[in-house]
Amino acid sequence: MSPIPTSMKAARVGKQGGLEEIQVTDVPVPTPKPNEILIKVEWAGVNFIDTYFRGGVYPREVPFTLGQEAAGTIVSLPTESKVLNSDDYKIRGFKTGAKVVAYAGSSFAEYVVVLWKDVQLIPEGLSTRQASASLSQGLTALTFVKEAYPVKQGDWILVHAAAGGAGLLFTQLASQLGATVIGTTSSASQSRNRQKSRGITRDQLYGNHRFVSSTRAHRRTGCRSDIRRCRRVDVGR
Repeated sequence: MSPIPTSMKAARVGKQGGLEEIQVTDVPVPTPKPNEILIKVEWAGVNFIDTYFRGGVYPREVPFTLGQEAAGTIVSLPTESKVLNSDDYKIRGFKTGAKVVAYAGSSFAEYVVVLWKDVQLIPEGLSTRQASASLSQGLTALTFVKEAYPVKQGDWILVHAAAGGAGLLFTQLASQLGATVIGTTSSASQSRNRQKSRGITRDQLYGNHRFVSSTRAHRRTGCRSDIRRCRRVDVGR
């Protein structure tokens, strides 16, 4: 493996505001703590929360590097004996050069340091590109189908914004668990081209009519009158 450089490129925000506040600059490569893993980033996931930090919805001390998740190659491992002797650490099988995905703040950079507990090996057959794009949204979708409401065979599930990242993953998981999925989108092209192959059984467009008046969706999902009174979980805005 190549030597670790002393500096790297990173997408930084010097002042919270518009897109013009993002600048690619040179910064020092971070030094990992004894319980952290240093990762050479290949891909970083882009999430809506990044716009909140960049735009100032979530105040943050500036300057800072954007990003919340990344995938790449392990460059260095933890050195703390407590970590190395942990069964949880041992079972993960980390090694230098392994491909991993991680919840990683400041991931819009060439290198990132991450607490070892927030790192996972990428399964065989999954690329770093795919892993970086599916970690946060995938875990969000998994939480909803397993914890917020345990989806089961025979359920009818209504998913708004089903053509988005979390929506697509949510529909696939619900479909695999045996549910019939109704997905809503704002355009016919999204509905037909992106959903049918991903577990959507029926689709509805909400861009040209009031979807709350769709009695078929009410009936199939158990909502007899007002869809706003149905049992639901908000995936997010």
